[in-house]
Amino acid sequence: IIGLFRAHRRRGISLIYLCLLLVTWIVGFINALTHARDAWAMMPTGFVLSIVVTVLACAATWIGFSLRSAGDKP
Repeated sequence: IIGLFRAHRRRGISLIYLCLLLVTWIVGFINALTHARDAWAMMPTGFVLSIVVTVLACAATWIGFSLRSAGDKP
């Protein structure tokens, strides 16, 4: 978070990375609450939320590693 306030050339990508991590955490928390219900009662909502969380986590990981390979800290 501190790196977002420093003036560097990849500030926008760092902000996207932070937002993706935050959204992934929030949707993952909702997903965990959904999965806490009965197994048949949570279908297909739980399955769709699991896919969304997985895609968001993969996107955040991709951006995080691209920042690291560019020499910036995520």
